[in-house]
Amino acid sequence: MKRIIILFISIVFVYDIFAQNMINIEGRVYDFKTRTDLVGASVQIMDADSNIIASTIASSFTQNGNIKKYNSSFWFSVPKKNNVSYIIKTSMVGYKTSYTDIAFTKMSKKQLRKELPPILMKEENIMLNNVQVSATKIKFYYKGDTVVYNADAFMLAEGSMLDALVRQLPGVEMRSNGDIYHEGKLIKNLLLNGKDFFKSDKKIMLDNLPTYMVKNVKVYDKRSDKAEFLGTNEPEDKSYVMDVCLKKEYSIGYISNTELGSGLANKTSNNLNPYLGRLFAMRFTDHSSIGIYFNANNVNDDRRPGQTDNWLPSKMPEGRRKEQLAGIDYNVDARNKRWKLHGEANFSHSIFSNEKNMYRTNFLTFGETYERIQNADKMKDLKLNTAHDLTVTSKTIMLTIHPTLDYIKYDNNSQMFQHSYSDTTINKYNSDYLKRGFEWNTGVSLKSTVKIADTYNYVDWGAETSYGKKRNDEFNRFSLQLGRTERLTNSSDRYIKNKPNCKLFMKAFASYHHRINGKWFASLEYSITHSANKDYSYMYLLDKLQNYETKDLGVLPSVMDYEKIIDSRNSYEQRISETTHCLVPHFRYGARYKDGSSLVCQVFFPLSILSQRLDYIRGEIDTTIIKRPILLGTYGTYAEWKSKDNNTRIYLGYQLIGKTPDLLNHVNMHDDRDPLNIKEGTPNLKNSYEHKYLLTFRKRSKVTYGFQGTYNAISNAIAMGYYYSANGIRTYKAYNVNGNWNAGLLGVLQLYLDKTKRYMLTNYASLGHIQNVDLHSQDIFSDMIESKVLTEKVSNQTSLKYDYGKVSISLDSKFDYQRIHSPRIMFTNMNVFDYYYGIKSVFALPWQVQLATDITMYSRRGYSSTELNTDDFVWNVRISKSVMKGRLVFMLDGFDILGNLSNVDFSLNGQGRMEIRRNVLPSYAMFHVQYKLDKQPHKK
Repeated sequence: MKRIIILFISIVFVYDIFAQNMINIEGRVYDFKTRTDLVGASVQIMDADSNIIASTIASSFTQNGNIKKYNSSFWFSVPKKNNVSYIIKTSMVGYKTSYTDIAFTKMSKKQLRKELPPILMKEENIMLNNVQVSATKIKFYYKGDTVVYNADAFMLAEGSMLDALVRQLPGVEMRSNGDIYHEGKLIKNLLLNGKDFFKSDKKIMLDNLPTYMVKNVKVYDKRSDKAEFLGTNEPEDKSYVMDVCLKKEYSIGYISNTELGSGLANKTSNNLNPYLGRLFAMRFTDHSSIGIYFNANNVNDDRRPGQTDNWLPSKMPEGRRKEQLAGIDYNVDARNKRWKLHGEANFSHSIFSNEKNMYRTNFLTFGETYERIQNADKMKDLKLNTAHDLTVTSKTIMLTIHPTLDYIKYDNNSQMFQHSYSDTTINKYNSDYLKRGFEWNTGVSLKSTVKIADTYNYVDWGAETSYGKKRNDEFNRFSLQLGRTERLTNSSDRYIKNKPNCKLFMKAFASYHHRINGKWFASLEYSITHSANKDYSYMYLLDKLQNYETKDLGVLPSVMDYEKIIDSRNSYEQRISETTHCLVPHFRYGARYKDGSSLVCQVFFPLSILSQRLDYIRGEIDTTIIKRPILLGTYGTYAEWKSKDNNTRIYLGYQLIGKTPDLLNHVNMHDDRDPLNIKEGTPNLKNSYEHKYLLTFRKRSKVTYGFQGTYNAISNAIAMGYYYSANGIRTYKAYNVNGNWNAGLLGVLQLYLDKTKRYMLTNYASLGHIQNVDLHSQDIFSDMIESKVLTEKVSNQTSLKYDYGKVSISLDSKFDYQRIHSPRIMFTNMNVFDYYYGIKSVFALPWQVQLATDITMYSRRGYSSTELNTDDFVWNVRISKSVMKGRLVFMLDGFDILGNLSNVDFSLNGQGRMEIRRNVLPSYAMFHVQYKLDKQPHKK
């Protein structure tokens, strides 16, 4: 044994001496344009006379447990000599051979490695003569965890933008606010060629990027810049993204797309004829890009003839909007990948007009009361925002700086009439309201990651701060009649001056991340956050002035006059500050089993210690409230199992969210700025906790199917209970209530019905239950009574789509049923049905003419008002013709050709139900002209 030990020490000693006389040459190979790893490239190192010293393959991997992620790293070990030169030769099929010269001058004895700059290889174009290629266009396929959609396989109307393509992708749902979901999972970022592009608003790219430029759309978990820097593959360093990849001819050079449109609307539009102007332009190089857009229109509508999915008349955008939008976005990456810069700036100006007729039913213990509310709003605003990211990377440190600036100026006015009644009139209320002002906010954040040498451990640290200010003036003129009398019970002409209100936010954090072994990983983060808000609001009763005369709303007397008639009971000064210390332990377990399947489990459980302070002055109230709550929670906690081919997935997640009551709810005040809705304080409110459970199963094969189950429950929920007086005035207070929960089950089925994959069937079916608990009372002398409303939901949506050649036809239907009931006495139970069925189609006709159309019947049944039980037969159509090899496209759109649309919405909770009728864009026709231009650099 002694001899073996001596021999082992001798080998180690000799190896150590030998290693000190060698140096490792390390590098990585990338595609010149896309900067993706070229795994498998052949690499040779030669001396100055081109004699081959050694050869290797550019292939390496990072490992998370037993999960390997391959890249194009390589290394050679050569003798350490000064004043010597080498040549690195890199070759790969489809690429031009690359030669890189390296030279060693004077090296220290401790230097053991030399890192090469990135090796960039250019594609080699080969001309093929007399070769004809034909293939079936596959709509999508799976590549590991990545879903790849072939854009050319989808039949789209001429002139379509990216949103029209995204709506057609199987398994993808795009909601009205621009959020995109894939197989029920939220897409966090929308990328262009793997990079951020107007990331502050997805709709900018969705509305302005033409589909003819898109090659494919990929959906996958993208590693963050930090993960790339660390060479790790950790779940928390990934985000679910949709990556829009441009065709090769648009990836380098200049492109632009211009569209102009004008139309006619029916007589109900008050002579508001629709118009549209759009300009979109980009310039791409292998390491930079810049994009600009401009859009002016008065069409508050996102319908696309023949293509819009999940559109309902009741969910139409309300009101009419005139807007002008403009923006610029840029990306610059250093060729050596040591730094990158991204930024954007956006401008918008809009005028929004909206009219609403609302019918509300109040669920009360002594019966139901009713309200009719008419609203007319007009809002003008101007917005500016800009944000930038600079990331600098060295061998051991990555640093990101992110400055932002936002500004908004607004001028809003509204008129409202409300009539409350049961058997007789309860009250009538008229109000004119004006609000104008501005708000700005600026901030900067700094984040850094530091590698710990020769380990998988690292440290994160950072800080951020922001400061904002706002100021606005409010004017309100109202009159109130109680009961059946025509005499005014109350009226006032008021001015509310909100002095410059300020908000400050600061945060600093540090965390340590440690890999325990191949399966276990742990981290610990500490952060301190401080926020401080100052708000000052003073109300002046202009009608109390001597010799008061009614003037136009917004016209003020002199400062000396109106400061004498301040309403101190409804004026206040408040300062709110909060400091939070948060400690977040994190553990993760990841393993791969013999059959190739993998399991990942992780848990974050933050402990937050808060220190809250409110200084509040209002009339005779001068109080200070201090709270020191402790909150427990968890986020990012889940267990996920995947099969070897990643086609089978089971996911179980849990989230606990703790919230503290607003400190203002603790103040014993009486706020009657709104004479019909009075607010009072409630001390001793408890923290609320929301529990969220999620179970997902997915199986991908010839038939893709799965289900998703959810359960959410809130303990000590903060509810605004109210006393409803005989004259129709509500007095609100905050209370803790229990019993609010909901559960749901969603099933998905997707399959091709034939071997040629021309027929695709997609079906979504769901069940749900909602229990909503609120509080109310008949008067201030009675106890609050719990109001419980139960809702069961059943839904089924089916789509059968046929695609072949120049024809695309889709048969669509959806059925929604709601059963709304309550154990309360005198509650009117409801059984509500909403359903539609129709056809969408796109046809390519001779002479480069295309027809896109959709015809749908939307129906409603079971509503309390017969006016809501409607049948809307809606027909939209687009006819287009392209000339000049597709560069110039003429389009004629017709929306709601039969003029049947109405816009009615419905909502319900434990306190009542609301039926809303809004003004909508009427049926209209619009003629578009779209011009495409692209220019590629001359080949050398």
